[in-house]
Formats: sequence, structure tokens, C-alpha cells
Amino acid sequence: MKQKSPKMIAERVLCETEKFRLVAREMGLGTDMRETWEIVEQKGIGGARCIALTEKNELIFVYEYRAAAEKYVLRFPTGALHEGENPKEAALREMEEETGFLPKQIEHIGTLLPTGGYFKGLPLSVFFASDLVETGKVKPDLGEVDMEVRKIPLQKAYRMMENLEFDDSSTIHLLVMLKKYLRDKEKAAS
Repeated sequence: MKQKSPKMIAERVLCETEKFRLVAREMGLGTDMRETWEIVEQKGIGGARCIALTEKNELIFVYEYRAAAEKYVLRFPTGALHEGENPKEAALREMEEETGFLPKQIEHIGTLLPTGGYFKGLPLSVFFASDLVETGKVKPDLGEVDMEVRKIPLQKAYRMMENLEFDDSSTIHLLVMLKKYLRDKEKAAS
């Protein structure tokens, strides 16, 4: 038996900042039951992430301080889409700004929707990048001035994922996505 989705009855904005909205949604849960859910919604038009693999079979990560985590985390180059920019352009821009590398080959491999019980993020277009050229044109944003580029061998990154050594859950998700993409690509080639 298929469950009926809850229906929104009313919504009000509790707080709004430059990047987020906190909303209260009154939801009808079928029959006469109602519940109010408070949700943090990310504002904007989306983002892009770039999983880059070097010729030496190393993944390119960035290591930076994340205020919400209250510590440094290892993650893939990521950024918000600018007005009028498509996800591929954003992925290329962020890759160069954060790492100083540009790929000659880039392919969209999926979309990640960071969301949970209380947070509604924007969709992130995920790209696989290869055949990298080092431009040296690193241009970190204000909050990224202490960011470090780290190259980690692919198999070591998979082991780190399996051992839960990444603090950023989306990095784990992207590594699973990458593993499937590379496996499917290998099957198609054989």
C-alpha cells in the first residue's frame, strides 16, 4: 500500500539571512493529524562539485576549516553557482580557484541533494575531471585563505571512506558515486 505524502497547510518564515531561511511548515499528515516542522532552507540556485583524478591515480581534495564542523575537513572542490552560470562552468571555476588545476576532460556523473530532517540544501551537480593541467591560478575566497590542496591515491581514499576517516558525509557519498562511475565505465569498455 502506497503512503500518502503529507501536505503543506501553511508556511511562515521565522528568520532569514543572506544564505538561509528558517521556515515553519504546518503539515497535514492525513486524517486530522497536523504537525509543524521547522526547516532550514539554503538560498541560491545550486552548486557544483568536482572529483578530479590525476594521471598518477590521485584524487585532488581541499583541506579547509569549516565553521559548522568547528574543525578542518577534507573535501572535494565545491562552489555555488553564480547567476547565469551553468554547473559545468561552476565546477571548472571552483576547480581552478581552489586547486590551481583545470581538467581537459570533465563529465557530469550525478547530482547530490544535501538534505535531512531539518535541512533542505540545494542540488549539487557532481563532475568527474581528468587530464588535468596545472594553471597555478589559485584564487581562494575570503574564508578559504588557509585552504590546502591534498592529493590522495584513489585506493587510499577508498580505504579512508570505508574506515570513516572523512568528517564530511557528502565526501563519502561522492566517493561511493565515483566508485560506481568508474566501475560502470570499466564494464562498458570491456
